[in-house]
Amino acid sequence: MPMYYQFYKNCILNKHKLSIEKSIKGNTKPHLIIHGSEDPTVPVNDALEMKSWNKDIKLEIIDKADHVFGSFHPYNLDEFNDHLKLVIKKTIDFLKLQSC
Repeated sequence: MPMYYQFYKNCILNKHKLSIEKSIKGNTKPHLIIHGSEDPTVPVNDALEMKSWNKDIKLEIIDKADHVFGSFHPYNLDEFNDHLKLVIKKTIDFLKLQSC
């Protein structure tokens, strides 16, 4: 996905509105973070830090998963890989708990 200079400029101009830490600390709704332990793009420590900002975060770390949980675009396989299946299961389980 291309990121044009205008996108960067807009983010800088609105950085006071785009604080992940502020958003997570102020969130009163249950939320789930799923992160791959082998993510080369976003270190797993970032997910742990986000968890420290809000005790109500449910954090799931998928062992040996990368940033996209082994998926790719376009995804043209007939079946999901094991990491992606686990992400889907954990997401569904989390949503089921929220509907009780």
